[in-house]
Amino acid sequence: MSGVQEDQKRQPGVVGRLSPRRAWSGIYAVPVEGVPKKEGESAVYRCVESEQSGVPVKTLPAVLEDFPEIRSPFDTLYCAAQAFSNDPFLGVREKLPLQVFPATSQEETDTGTGSSATTAKTPEARPACADGEVPATGQKGVSSSKTSPGGERLATGGTSPATSPSKDCTSGLQSTPSAPSFGESCRKSCLGFGEYKWLSYQETLKQVQSLAWALSNEVDIPVCLFGDDAEVQENYRFAGIWARSSAAWRITDYACNAAKIVSVPLYDTLGHEALLYIIGLTKLQVLFVEGAKLHPALNLVTEEKVPLKAVICFDSVTPEEVEEFAAHSVKLYAFDELIHKGMGEKHERPELSLDDVCTVIFTSGTTGVPKGVVHTNGGFVATIAGYVGCNNRMNLRRGDVTLSYLPQSHVYQRGVEIILTHLGVGIGYYSGDITRIVEDIQRLRPTVFFGVPRVYTRMLDKILSGVSEKSNAVQWLFKKALAWKENNYRKDGSRFTSLIPDLLFGKIRATFGGRLKTLCMGSAPMKAEAIVMLQMLLGAPVCEGWGMTETGICFLQDLEDNEKGTIGGSFPSLEFKIVSLPELAYDATGATPKGELLVRGPSVTKRYFQDLKTTQAVFDKDGWMRTGDVVELLPSGAPRIIDRAKNIFKLAQGEYVAPERLENIFSSSPFVEQIYLHGDSFQNSVVAIVVPCKDVTLKWAKEHNMGQVSYTDLLKSTDLRQSVLHSMKEAGRGRVHGFEEPKNVFLTPHAFTAENGLATPTMKVVRKQVEKEYRKQIDGMYAELKERHHPAN
Repeated sequence: MSGVQEDQKRQPGVVGRLSPRRAWSGIYAVPVEGVPKKEGESAVYRCVESEQSGVPVKTLPAVLEDFPEIRSPFDTLYCAAQAFSNDPFLGVREKLPLQVFPATSQEETDTGTGSSATTAKTPEARPACADGEVPATGQKGVSSSKTSPGGERLATGGTSPATSPSKDCTSGLQSTPSAPSFGESCRKSCLGFGEYKWLSYQETLKQVQSLAWALSNEVDIPVCLFGDDAEVQENYRFAGIWARSSAAWRITDYACNAAKIVSVPLYDTLGHEALLYIIGLTKLQVLFVEGAKLHPALNLVTEEKVPLKAVICFDSVTPEEVEEFAAHSVKLYAFDELIHKGMGEKHERPELSLDDVCTVIFTSGTTGVPKGVVHTNGGFVATIAGYVGCNNRMNLRRGDVTLSYLPQSHVYQRGVEIILTHLGVGIGYYSGDITRIVEDIQRLRPTVFFGVPRVYTRMLDKILSGVSEKSNAVQWLFKKALAWKENNYRKDGSRFTSLIPDLLFGKIRATFGGRLKTLCMGSAPMKAEAIVMLQMLLGAPVCEGWGMTETGICFLQDLEDNEKGTIGGSFPSLEFKIVSLPELAYDATGATPKGELLVRGPSVTKRYFQDLKTTQAVFDKDGWMRTGDVVELLPSGAPRIIDRAKNIFKLAQGEYVAPERLENIFSSSPFVEQIYLHGDSFQNSVVAIVVPCKDVTLKWAKEHNMGQVSYTDLLKSTDLRQSVLHSMKEAGRGRVHGFEEPKNVFLTPHAFTAENGLATPTMKVVRKQVEKEYRKQIDGMYAELKERHHPAN
């Protein structure tokens, strides 16, 4: 075959990436005929072959039918760069010195009206500096001054240069007439942020290939041997990524894949001990870091004796820092320096296999020591094939734009970005400060949005809090307009807009950019009524989904499905079944199967890294994985999560309690912002740690003549605590047993966050950490209950 013919064979087409979307038929999955049921189990379910046929898919697709040449995440970018060459792909907000940062009024920040909400621009030339300083000359990738007036290092969280450097730009960030300057997030007040600047698909591919070349030819990433007598011995080259989400993170991810380097995402909420455990287990000797992690990386060498060979900083570095690392035998590189080294080299497309290990993602450790989930190239490709094969449930289109702010270290955001790459969607990155996310949204004006319940709850709280400050007349109009839209929605689930109410809700939509057409929610359940309210206010459907670190994204709701509180339908790359849990009285063999969800398919990991014991415990001999989620199966074939099989405890009287199901129920109390339920076999009752909703709590204080009491003292009020307990009891009326109701509560003003280690990056409560943090208060609540029932003489 000639070279031209070979190129034509490997050239992707523009059409065929998504079949035309059809109306949703109301059915997601049906039983597979001819597969006998096992005792205590439901049938095996698969996605229907088409939304109209009601016939299950015959095989689980592991590759994209129209794109068999896509064998890895890198191949996804490579083919997309041919199809969408000049389309904007990765966008970041330009960094500006404070004196030229355009002022944003409070009104613009609160409502989204005003000049801050501008259309995302396509790539254009505009040289800028990563640190906002006066441009300087010097060694590529090295800045002569990178400290604040107080001497602390200025970290921007990630830069990504384009082709040949401009003389007008300081090292650490480069630009060309065709590619915009690139850089994210600074935590210092000396910088501001302007409009979004973009790299095209083709420009991104060039940077990825250049970095991949440098990683293979310039950076010493050793091959390490893994395995023991219980496992097949394997050789891998590992590189860690320790940084916030950024365009540089995405480029690094694709470059590692192209160079056959296994990436290992790291994040702070793992905790220091877990971080050291992961570094030791994977024998990590090369780290990608953002500027803020540069000196913590050096401390790993000097304090923890981690044998690092190289550190690659997403931000520019100083000559002094290079020397400091060199003094400890560590080579320090600037990210753009490596890309520049590879720019002049010839880049052959690598031959990658579906079976190659792509990444090892460690679980967030909510139940103990983090486990390394091994994901192959084929797993990510199957995820893309799964979305492409299920009727484009979110109605994504080429040219859509989304905001990336969730951790790329989490499989949810990472999977989303790989799917979006294939579809031609632009990804704009947040400025690195989650408190500025509304400003980022207003600048980017996304058309699709991916989030977790915590984010959407904050959105809703912000909206309702703003309405509560308006006049009684405005509040009355708001309630009437909302009721009108909700009534129309109940009649017709496709009606998200309504002319007259939307005139009133226009400023709310503008706050979130004014262009949202679809939202996606994963990670945890959210109250159905809250989802419907959010849909009505934003005029866009919320598609719920499900996945785990082990499975990637594999369930997703169709935007036309108005039954909220489900996880939607399975992708065609997955099959599932439900298994009875007699100890929790869940029967998978009934008319409405209830029990633990088990999944199997090419998108699901096959093992944990260096952990054969856990692999054998989680997977059975037929490849089925126990998810730990308890579900009930709806007539549509969509599971609804109702409980957790893993986090259960037994009370002293022998009753089993599933805290996560109860926490979801009690969260419907207006007082409850976050909640943790505790119990054990030494106690006969449940107690709760509650982070109360501040607005509701202050309103209660005002109504009870306690408005002058400090918030900290208010939370100690016995009357308030009793009101919270009563409210939770009302929330659980008819849905919980008496022994499942908390008998005492401690109110804390401190939210469970990823920063304080009490929640994962996707806002799941880290139960062991909360128990440890509040051990004294838990013991105090039980002592109080004991005194109440058996007072001292």
